[in-house]
Amino acid sequence: LHQWYYRWGRETAWLETLHRLRDQGKVRSVGVSAQDHEHDALLGLIETRQVDGVQLVFNAFESRPLVSVVPLAFERGVGVIARCLFDHGGALAGAATRESLGRDVKLAMASPEIVSEYLARVDRLRHEALDHGMDLVELSVRFALSHPGISTIATSPATAAHVDAVVEAAAKGPLEAALVDRVCRSHVWVKNFYYFSAATVDGNPRVQA
Repeated sequence: LHQWYYRWGRETAWLETLHRLRDQGKVRSVGVSAQDHEHDALLGLIETRQVDGVQLVFNAFESRPLVSVVPLAFERGVGVIARCLFDHGGALAGAATRESLGRDVKLAMASPEIVSEYLARVDRLRHEALDHGMDLVELSVRFALSHPGISTIATSPATAAHVDAVVEAAAKGPLEAALVDRVCRSHVWVKNFYYFSAATVDGNPRVQA
């Protein structure tokens, strides 16, 4: 079920129905997807193993699930699908430009300052990857595969060459622990473009990242 709502933790008819279908062999697994960056909303479901799998936003900018959802899911035997691996417009695959981001519906209302900040952060991550002998695709894929609690990555490749690049990166295995830690410490960026606005107060963006 895509987009988890907090009230579903109390209104459980949907879950009971799905459990019955699973018990009858009509459904193999039950999973839910966290809204945007609200991954911690899934902790209760995972703790009690009410679902077989969860899906959440996870990438080099949004690595916070590594300290909450992912290790708990691994401990409880709940699968984790990491989505938005390359973030908006394939930025963390090196595909984003100011023009392409301007066409992104999530950024349509964002201020130019936010877009500039986004591109600057992508560029810093690109240099991080180059310093370790890889490109953004490889860094992004191997970063996501660096914790055994991540079961599946959703990459949304646009071309056959992109598929090849993802497969080749995955074949190289996880990043070294020191680099994973560096990415988490230096590149985490808590943001949600749905809430950004071009409106300003005293000449400054109303919402800052």
